[in-house]
This record gives sequence, structure tokens and C-alpha cells, in this order.
Amino acid sequence: MFLVTYIPRALPVFLVGKNKLNRRMELFLEYIPYAALGALIFPGILQLDTAHIPIAVIAAVTAAVLAIKKENMILTISVTTGLYILLQLLV
Repeated sequence: MFLVTYIPRALPVFLVGKNKLNRRMELFLEYIPYAALGALIFPGILQLDTAHIPIAVIAAVTAAVLAIKKENMILTISVTTGLYILLQLLV
């Protein structure tokens, strides 16, 4: 199990190594965390009960604003999750 999870993570390091990626590839790789964030958040909003949708939309807008400002992804996820939980507790 270790090898199955480790090989896909380590393989790019050995393949790319000290070679410099072209600018187009670097730009593509910069957007992957934001695309993953959107892919995780928006389907979850659509699957919620109708009572939680306004809260989820507020949290999603917050995540979008933080992502547009290019904040740290861990900070974005933590703030968004915390806001969602806080709003649920207040309602």
C-alpha cells in the first residue's frame, strides 16, 4: 500500500528533476488547487438539504474570494469550513 501511494507522488520528482518546466505548464499547475477546491465545494452544495443551501453558498463565496486573492489553500479550506460550522450553529 505504501508503494502504491508513494510512487505517483515521487515519480514526478524523478522525472522532472532539475529540468525547468515551460511557462505554460507552470501556469497550468498553478490552477490545479483552485480547480480541485471548486470540484470539492460545488457538488457538495448541490447535494445539501434546502435548509443548508444559503449557508453553503455563503461559505462557497468566502472560499471563492479567498481563492481569488490567492490565499494559502489550507487557510482557505479552514476558514470556509469554520464559517460553515459557525453559521450552522447559529441557525
